[in-house]
Amino acid sequence: VVLTVVSSFLLLMTEPAQRSLRRWLLARGPGPITVSVTTKYESIWAGHPQAWIGQSFYVPRAELSRQPPGTLAEWPDWIRSQGGAAEGELLLLVTLVCDADTTVVVRPPLLDVERKDIGPAATKLMWQPQGGPTIMPTVRFEVRLGLGLSQPDAMDAADGSTPLSWAMTRGDAQQFLIRAIPDWPGVYSWSLRLPLVVGGREVIRKVDDDGSPFQTAKVPESQAAFFW
Repeated sequence: VVLTVVSSFLLLMTEPAQRSLRRWLLARGPGPITVSVTTKYESIWAGHPQAWIGQSFYVPRAELSRQPPGTLAEWPDWIRSQGGAAEGELLLLVTLVCDADTTVVVRPPLLDVERKDIGPAATKLMWQPQGGPTIMPTVRFEVRLGLGLSQPDAMDAADGSTPLSWAMTRGDAQQFLIRAIPDWPGVYSWSLRLPLVVGGREVIRKVDDDGSPFQTAKVPESQAAFFW
């Protein structure tokens, strides 16, 4: 009898831990949906000429250890080698791949962010588009790094196309864009938790830069800027 009481007590004591473990496994386990993310321009801007695309970047100082590469696709790796990051905005292309027949609803992502002041030697480098029409990608969620919030993109919400949902079959894939914007000067380290409702069950998927936070900056207008 004593053993039964003790066992029941231990079971009750561990039930919250068991629930937490189940939630953790549900959020991070394979499940029916796999989430991947990329910031590569060749994926985000697939089908568009590179000459139509512009982007600004931040480096902590104007003195560069080597000259910038000749194509925009090579710039992010080069910028990281200089201790810098994307500036002004960062686009994420999120891909959902379904391993079973199910329904998927995507809710606005949850933001985890830290900000640090930008140094006085910080410089903006701008890759200038060379011509062609202005390209406006369809962004489904906008993350405001300085305000610490995320929301459906204003244009997306206005056309009544939210919430984002699909009925998916095994092997299906869906993609959408998230735009992150630093609201005032600083260097932002951030990641997202993406809430999904999969077959009626809520799961959370981590969205980050291969296990590290994304880096995005805003350089004050008063500081130096150079154009390519």
